[in-house]
Amino acid sequence: MHACLVPRETYNCTIFLLKIKIFVACRILCESICCAWRCFVGRGNMELELNWQSELLLRYSVTDDNYAVDLNKISESPGIYIFGRRNRNRFEALYVGKANNIRKRIKTQLNNHKLISHIWGAKTGPRVLMIGEIITKQGQKLDSCLHLAELTLIRHFIAEGHNLVNFHGTNFKYHELLSTGKHSRNDFPKRVRLQTK
Repeated sequence: MHACLVPRETYNCTIFLLKIKIFVACRILCESICCAWRCFVGRGNMELELNWQSELLLRYSVTDDNYAVDLNKISESPGIYIFGRRNRNRFEALYVGKANNIRKRIKTQLNNHKLISHIWGAKTGPRVLMIGEIITKQGQKLDSCLHLAELTLIRHFIAEGHNLVNFHGTNFKYHELLSTGKHSRNDFPKRVRLQTK
């Protein structure tokens, strides 16, 4: 027998222990994934919370040919931001975004030519910025919460008929359901929009 060869019993025992370790690791991983999935989808509805700051006015600078906002008034926390316009008491969202650091993202977005062009080209009314800090609860993952909050608001504003654009500066695609005939507007709206993929 060659000196480098391991006796068959030792080899079988090592393989057996390795298989047990792999089985245990897979079991732990599966349980973690299942637990995360239950928290994300699972046992009920996930409640998300946004703490909204006071609305900020976007000021247009003719010399810079751009909008500006006081960045010192914007939180560096993770959350959601909405560029929009006011028309009397009505708010129209123009863009909804998420960020791990809202202040940094807003600074970047103010140099996004396509987004700024959309804000400039919107109907009349003061341009505003709304900031909502996300508050995660025990067991919630920040990235998942940010994604769901952004998606929820986008779908809400599209359903309400707002003129939203995506991060490429192009309008969202949607289907529209128009209701005519004898129905009360209190029952459901005349127009309902659904975002397409």
